[in-house]
Amino acid sequence: MKKKIKELFEAYQERIPEIKEVEQVEARMAELNKRLKAIDSDLAEEFDQAIGRIAWEYEKQGFCGGVMVVKSML
Repeated sequence: MKKKIKELFEAYQERIPEIKEVEQVEARMAELNKRLKAIDSDLAEEFDQAIGRIAWEYEKQGFCGGVMVVKSML
């Protein structure tokens, strides 16, 4: 059992982007959201909610939602 858990953990770890990549995408998302808000605040809010929904759906499947959203955008 312990070996199986370790194998699963290692397989999952391989799919997690590097922290630097996560930070870069988060910074880019914040920049895009700020620019979008300057154009249309309602659209920016919808964009933010859509990202949150994607993260929530990943979390329902057992993944770290924020990391998976960032990974999908790389």
